[in-house]
Amino acid sequence: MSPIAPLRIALAQIAPRLGFLDENLARHRELLAEARSQRAGLVVFPELGLTGYLLQDLASEVAMRLDDPRLAALAAETRDLSTVVSFVEESGDHRLFIAAALLEDGAVRHVHRK
Repeated sequence: MSPIAPLRIALAQIAPRLGFLDENLARHRELLAEARSQRAGLVVFPELGLTGYLLQDLASEVAMRLDDPRLAALAAETRDLSTVVSFVEESGDHRLFIAAALLEDGAVRHVHRK
């Protein structure tokens, strides 16, 4: 039996800008590239890191469905590492959830709703 290779985990301690989804997505991509250069295998971002936390009335404006092209573009950045990101998810029946998604191998692998 061969030994299991260690997993390097990067914790992305960021202060997302409230309601600035595109700016926060860009920051996530930057930090994924930095973590990749440091050979991290998993990058974990904070709750609602893509949107900011105290959204109140902004929640519906920044909510994303799971098929949102911006989420797919971020997932595409995970060709050689995994990441957990958090955002406001809009369900098919237009309900909003705080969600965490596991992105790896270029795809959204799992979503957990709070």
